[in-house]
Amino acid sequence: MSKEQENKAIAVRWLEGFWGHSWTPEIVDDLAADDILIQFSLQTPCRGRSAAKNFLLGIREIFQGLEFRSSADLVVDGEYVAVATQFLPDRRVNRLNIHLAADDSYAGRVVRHDNQ
Repeated sequence: MSKEQENKAIAVRWLEGFWGHSWTPEIVDDLAADDILIQFSLQTPCRGRSAAKNFLLGIREIFQGLEFRSSADLVVDGEYVAVATQFLPDRRVNRLNIHLAADDSYAGRVVRHDNQ
């Protein structure tokens, strides 16, 4: 497997394990750097594995059923992998009683930098 293919596989695993339906906090220990930085929407950025796990557990408690998926092919440029994501709006149950319209579009990016 080429380095590009390996990096793509890691990015997909992160997307599914952190943002996908089959999420698990163990993905942070498995794939995240010690000083991982999570910047999500209007949330205060958090740094480090412990903070990333707390963020994941907190967002999953608030937005039960939260799921993002890849909305386009992954893009590799050297040591970077970029993933365009799409929120699955049919999963709208959350503890803040925020209802997301099924026809709204939610998009984002996941970028993985391989510095090894």
